[in-house]
Amino acid sequence: MSVYNIYLVDIEDAIGSDNKRAEVKHFIKDYFDKVCKKAGIKEGCSVQFVTTNPQAKKHELIMYYMKRTPHIVENIKHDNLPPTHETSTGFTKWNSKEHGSDMEASSAMDSRDIANITFHEFMHQKLHLSDKLHTKDGLAGDVNSSLSEDNIKLMAAKLMANHPQWTGGFAILEARKNGDVLAY
Repeated sequence: MSVYNIYLVDIEDAIGSDNKRAEVKHFIKDYFDKVCKKAGIKEGCSVQFVTTNPQAKKHELIMYYMKRTPHIVENIKHDNLPPTHETSTGFTKWNSKEHGSDMEASSAMDSRDIANITFHEFMHQKLHLSDKLHTKDGLAGDVNSSLSEDNIKLMAAKLMANHPQWTGGFAILEARKNGDVLAY
């Protein structure tokens, strides 16, 4: 088995600095290295901020960071599946063909808070739980909490599930970055 890839897209510079992005990356890698170990992925994970549209494998993950709402994953088409999840900063949406997560971030946010919300939204994606996720402990139930053993166990069991990622967010963020205030 090869390394598990997690792609983070912050082309709007929502997080605010390379130092803060490095901290976010560190926290997310720490969380997912524990999940990968539990899942038996010896190579661990690779977490990377990308500046080109990521092409994740069907089981890998992408997070889009944006400076403002509306949430770009709203662009994922509806089908017969009702699940979506939205909080004040994070949003996860999926249908039978693709999955996506985004979050509104700012340079004023703490790096760990950004990482916690990212992991929480990834839990919505992988576990296919909307608000029922919030009944669980650790980061599942409270993003101001910490990663729990139950969080690790739940994510490890679903880490390799095929949940193809929506890649339409990159073009929208690029348009916003280039001044298109209507890009949604």
